[in-house]
Amino acid sequence: MAQVIMIAGPMTGLPDFNKDAFDKIVQKYRETAPFVDEVITPWEINKDHSQWNECLCNTVTKIIELHRAHKGNFKIVFLNGFMESRGCKIELTIALGLGIRCETQGGGLVKLGTVKVEKMPIITDPIQHQWEDEHF
Repeated sequence: MAQVIMIAGPMTGLPDFNKDAFDKIVQKYRETAPFVDEVITPWEINKDHSQWNECLCNTVTKIIELHRAHKGNFKIVFLNGFMESRGCKIELTIALGLGIRCETQGGGLVKLGTVKVEKMPIITDPIQHQWEDEHF
């Protein structure tokens, strides 16, 4: 059965939101992995380049949808630098909690305990905390 892959990686603060790195790995999978049916990136999920938190919600929703639709034939591949990305840490925590296979760009398996949640900010009042200068 064909596999569906979502690519996740750091975007905020990087030139063109790291689009080149996403494009390169998508091209690699599409050219060299005949068993892969679909490769999805945040660019396809968030075409309108909304605010950071809205893009993250859209991506998390897509992760859950793909997990339900494809069960064991869905995995997430994380680009280099993912451990410095707050969004990636959130996506990874949710994916691992759901039992989704998560790999690094080099093919290594990402396991529970890899994510250091204490580095993420704790938001006690989401109305006062604004994300306007951050993009997904």
